[in-house]
Amino acid sequence: KHLFYNTPNRLLRLGAIPFFAFSLLFLPFALVLWMFGQLLRYFLGESPERVHLMLARKELIRVFEEGHQAGILWPAQRDLANSLFSVAKAPVTQFLIPAARIIPVRYGMSIQEVLRLAHRQRSGILPVESDQKPRRLLGYVRVVDLHLSQGNWTDQIRPLLPINSSETLVGALMQMQDPGESVAHVVDPDNQTVGLLSARRLIDSLFRGAK
Repeated sequence: KHLFYNTPNRLLRLGAIPFFAFSLLFLPFALVLWMFGQLLRYFLGESPERVHLMLARKELIRVFEEGHQAGILWPAQRDLANSLFSVAKAPVTQFLIPAARIIPVRYGMSIQEVLRLAHRQRSGILPVESDQKPRRLLGYVRVVDLHLSQGNWTDQIRPLLPINSSETLVGALMQMQDPGESVAHVVDPDNQTVGLLSARRLIDSLFRGAK
């Protein structure tokens, strides 16, 4: 691997013929394995990949149980891992704020109006929409940034990270954690707003499942 990493083009040219020969040589074995996978799918009703993931999950849970018994893993850590397994594949649509329930601030509002709305909603984060029709979400602001800002509050608007509505909880959380965004904009395949997603709400869902 180290040699191919340093001189990939030269070694690939030299190894092209052996690679091709071995692919033909082991083709019957590959066909046998493929047929075996199809038999598993037929008798078990699940694809081999899904069966493999289910077995791997059970094995990992067993490792967590042994770690807990050996005193290496705390109960809270084990419960969090089990919670991750149970909700990791859940779609983000289960955790978002629907578009009908979004109460944004308008771009043309004064900072006093924005802060009053934040106090009334008891929210530290507010979505911002345009002040012209058709209304569209421009981003979001954090109340702490508004208190610290010295100029126009609209300078504190942060962009909304778009996330597909078919994304899973863990996938969405990873996308939001990388750029450090607190809020994401969930859209459908037609790029229409489905709702807003809060990173804190996703994390809370993991810990609630761990209790």
